[in-house]
Amino acid sequence: MKHLAVLSTGEQVDNPKPLTRSLRRLRPASRAYARSKPGGAGRRQHAAALARLHAHVANQRRDGLHKLTTRLTRTTTCERQGGMTRRYQALTCNGAVSPRTN
Repeated sequence: MKHLAVLSTGEQVDNPKPLTRSLRRLRPASRAYARSKPGGAGRRQHAAALARLHAHVANQRRDGLHKLTTRLTRTTTCERQGGMTRRYQALTCNGAVSPRTN
C-alpha cells in the first residue's frame, strides 16, 4: 500500500515511517525462517522472532489508523440536515454526506 488512506478531500495520508522500517526488517526474517531446518531449535527461534515482528507491524498499522481517525474526528465539523425525521437525518461533514444509522 502506498498510502494509509485517501480522503474525500483528495488528501493522501502516508503510511507511518516506522512501519516502512519494520517491513524492511520483516523480509529477511521471513526468509531466514523459510530456510531453517524443520524441527530444529533454530526454526523455533526464527518462528518466535518472526511472530514478534508480525505483531509489531500489526500494532504499528493499528496505531497509525487510530491516530488518523482521531485527527479526523477532532478536525471535522458536522452539521445536521433538517426537514426529516430523526431516523433518516443525514450528517454533512465538510461536504461529505453520510446517512445516520441509529
